[in-house]
Amino acid sequence: MDMSQSDGISRSFPGDFFSRSGVERLCREAEIVPSKALGQNFLYQRSALDAMVRDLEMPFESQIIEVGCGFGHLTVPILEHGYSVLAFETDKRLLKWLSGCVGERLQIQVCDILTYDLTPCFESTSEVCVVGNLPYSSASSILFHLMKWYVSVAKWGFLLQREVGQRIQAKPGSSDYGRLSVILQYLFDIQLLRRIGPGCFYPRPKVESVWMRFVPRKGADLDMDLVWNWMEPLVKTAFAHRRKKLCSNLSEQRIGLWDLTKEQAVNYLKILDLNPNCRAQDLTPDQYACLAELISSSGVKIRS
Repeated sequence: MDMSQSDGISRSFPGDFFSRSGVERLCREAEIVPSKALGQNFLYQRSALDAMVRDLEMPFESQIIEVGCGFGHLTVPILEHGYSVLAFETDKRLLKWLSGCVGERLQIQVCDILTYDLTPCFESTSEVCVVGNLPYSSASSILFHLMKWYVSVAKWGFLLQREVGQRIQAKPGSSDYGRLSVILQYLFDIQLLRRIGPGCFYPRPKVESVWMRFVPRKGADLDMDLVWNWMEPLVKTAFAHRRKKLCSNLSEQRIGLWDLTKEQAVNYLKILDLNPNCRAQDLTPDQYACLAELISSSGVKIRS
């Protein structure tokens, strides 16, 4: 990369940009009180941000989609590593400094990514990676929204509150294991790369954060139509009542196009050599995929 280009980006920002005092000043200038609901805890530690960008391991000049760019503390290192960025931010007051960098390699959309169709973003020939510091309150919704483009994405890199990271990586049988664990673990190979303490943020959160990388999993055999139309509703229904047996949760429920009886649910579990008395948290992601595929091909009559 041309380091003069990198230095030019840095010089366009205040000298205290990557510091707590700098973020405090930016908040005063933008006349905002950081919103807990919007997840406005700004990571400002430069060494952590640079390390996160290196962790992406994307080819030079890749396209990066950034969810919630804030003041641009992650955006700037991304640009300095030679990537192009399409940044999303709902609060336009934060964009005073970053908007000065808008050009050939940076575009900004002032909108909620949950309302945005990303399909055109994946039509370029370059590899696309999605990154962001996700707010706790909407992390799951954002992750499920982004899964619509699973087949097109090269990688995800997300900074998440530790609790969310634990749920994502939870193993079958644990209390944290649920719908998010099953679907993400089926679709991605997931690595927790870094733990980032509260002292690196302003305002200081009460919990630790984790930087996680998600790479599409080669062993995910179901096509996305089966995942969305059969596996995802199956998993959602399965975990509706964690303490009940799985066959009871699936009884008289619509999965994809079919309605299941309890007897049919028990029979499917037996076909897959699964215990009919198992609960939702006992099945692995691959077992849920097999169960979804079996149900989808069964042709169970729909109730009138």
